[in-house]
Amino acid sequence: MTMETEPMFDFGGALERLRAGKSVRRRVWPNPGMALVLRPLGPDHPSVMVLLDGVRIADVWQAAQVDLLATDWETVKPADFEKRYVAALRGRL
Repeated sequence: MTMETEPMFDFGGALERLRAGKSVRRRVWPNPGMALVLRPLGPDHPSVMVLLDGVRIADVWQAAQVDLLATDWETVKPADFEKRYVAALRGRL
């Protein structure tokens, strides 16, 4: 998965980017296919963060304290992410 060339940021920056429709990941995550995105559950429901590992989708992701305090968050390029996301969704249907 390709990262954009902006500097790394903290969890607050990750949330800002998620709310703007971007996907993010931590640089230290072992699988380069892992990323987070916001997915709306419906018009009256808040969005849920989804963790992708390039193959599977987790319906819920909960940040650990180490994730909340980390400063190695980075943006994932949409083209790479979208291919994996669509493929993972098709695998669930």
